[in-house]
Amino acid sequence: MLEAIYVLDKSSGICLASYEIVKQTQSGDILSAFFLAALEFCKDQFHSTIHSIVAENKIVVLHDGSKIVLAGIIEKTDNPQSAAIFLEDIEREFLSIYERQIENYRGNVTVFRFFDPGKILGHLVYQRIIEESLAAL
Repeated sequence: MLEAIYVLDKSSGICLASYEIVKQTQSGDILSAFFLAALEFCKDQFHSTIHSIVAENKIVVLHDGSKIVLAGIIEKTDNPQSAAIFLEDIEREFLSIYERQIENYRGNVTVFRFFDPGKILGHLVYQRIIEESLAAL
């Protein structure tokens, strides 16, 4: 399951919103800048994108959306594809609320601080459980 979720401004790497179930050693802003730098490096150097960064016991799952980037940290034993689906759903929810603010973004992150990725994640998990239960009937 996702231990941390970061919503990043695609052009600056600034963390617009975050949710940490497991407290991370580094701040969301430092992690966000690193995640965006890794994406940009792969685009520039290899003309491709990356979907994950694998560490010894963690995986950072990246979703390079059209207007924002989402990053999620999971255990290495978790499924990166499932995490990616949740990140895509969180992106849709974020843009449904803040798309105009993203288009006019000039560095003021306070407008995004009310977005709670954890609440959205909880709702999505609950929704998936209901769907799976109904499908099993």
